[in-house]
Amino acid sequence: MAYIIAEPCIGTKDTACVDACPVDCIHPKKDEPKFATEEMLYIDPVECIDCGACVPVCPVSAIFALDDLPAKWNDFTVLMTVTALGRVNVATPGTPVPLSADPTLRAAKILFQVIPGLTGKGYIGKSGMVRATLANVIRVLWPNASGGISDAFLIESQQDADVLNVSSYYIDMDVAGEGLLVSYWQE
Repeated sequence: MAYIIAEPCIGTKDTACVDACPVDCIHPKKDEPKFATEEMLYIDPVECIDCGACVPVCPVSAIFALDDLPAKWNDFTVLMTVTALGRVNVATPGTPVPLSADPTLRAAKILFQVIPGLTGKGYIGKSGMVRATLANVIRVLWPNASGGISDAFLIESQQDADVLNVSSYYIDMDVAGEGLLVSYWQE
């Protein structure tokens, strides 16, 4: 069950929920650039572990389990759409794979996650990426061959809009046939 922050938070932005959250899934925090410009806080549905720790500490009762959200605030569930590309595999290491073939696809956020059990490193980069020299590599994600918590990386627009060109990001891997889990958000 997902949690959502609704209308009572607008103009309040009390951060008691941020402090109560054990996984830092409520944004923007006071030290994030968007805090001054956002009207309200929001819960990242991918990061949220559905513990509900934020609900009782909200001074304006703005946080609800999705199933308990009052109908008058249903619009708050469609502010951002999450699309999971799933596992993006690399057939031949050294031959980066673009996230999309559509040059018009834009997103506000892109999340890359290592799949537990993989053995090779994953590379995230831009056009012309060369993993051997790290040219145009933005981030290297390390495997966790034993499973459990794995490395992840989030690229987020600082303009509150879908300005990230999804097709301009690439993945490469150390091991043929391995890949990363990729999701993106659109506002």
